[in-house]
Amino acid sequence: MSGAPDVTGPEAPRAHGDPGRIRCDRPCIGCGQNLVGTPIRREPATGLLHVLCPECGRAAGVQEYPALGIWGRRLGRIIAGVVVILLLSLLGVSTIPMVASATGVHAFSGTRFAEWLDRQGTDRASRDPAEFRIWRRSTENRLHYDALGRPGPFSPGVPVEAWFPPDAIVPLLFSTLGGALIGLVWSACLAQHGVRTVLIVCAVIMGLSALFLSAQWLSVMARSSAPDATLRSIGERAVLPASLLIGFLPPLLALAGAAIFGLPVVRVVIRTLLPPRLSAPLLDLWRGTTDRGR
Repeated sequence: MSGAPDVTGPEAPRAHGDPGRIRCDRPCIGCGQNLVGTPIRREPATGLLHVLCPECGRAAGVQEYPALGIWGRRLGRIIAGVVVILLLSLLGVSTIPMVASATGVHAFSGTRFAEWLDRQGTDRASRDPAEFRIWRRSTENRLHYDALGRPGPFSPGVPVEAWFPPDAIVPLLFSTLGGALIGLVWSACLAQHGVRTVLIVCAVIMGLSALFLSAQWLSVMARSSAPDATLRSIGERAVLPASLLIGFLPPLLALAGAAIFGLPVVRVVIRTLLPPRLSAPLLDLWRGTTDRGR
């Protein structure tokens, strides 16, 4: 074959017809050009067989199975996009325990504190029949709240059960458990990363949760500032900072703790649920950093 290198011998590619040319459809890994009919060359220094794309000049090794080429890169981009979408969705889902817990605790606390304010006002007005009638008929609940001295959760004489009922513990516990489970998922996703990356992710989750809760904060402030504000709205405003903080912190701490220290738990769960053959693709978890501080 004129101009073709010597590709005979044991290292020659196994192809039908002329062994010195590509005899099947094979795209260039650089530009996608079909390399069928392209001469096969031998690298003088290493003796490796390769072909040069006549379109872009890129070299590609001669393999028994053709490379995916340009479609491999496209598939890689699609997979990368799906992974990014999944991670962004996981970020949104990660805010649910904090937002749900803070919202639930605040709702229970606001209702209980409004009931306590009503009892305090009724007891005070019962000493004077005229004041009692005013208390029951008037819609100026803000004036009544001012007359009681604008008490809050930590004001003298206000018991804890007046604004944090036992009913609020149930959503707090479930949300804390949910935060821990999501933290384990993040621990698996960040198995190859150190504690700094985990803390950055937790900070982003905290910021997103605070952003969602700010809408509730503004809504409560607007309702309680209206001239015809209900006693419940006033009670919700009074317990707003304390109840949101109590509902927000436990799930966040559970999520961060599980994300930082939960990798051994993830490994135990995978070993328990999956046989060795199926757990092979998850070996990165076993090779992950055991010391998050590294």
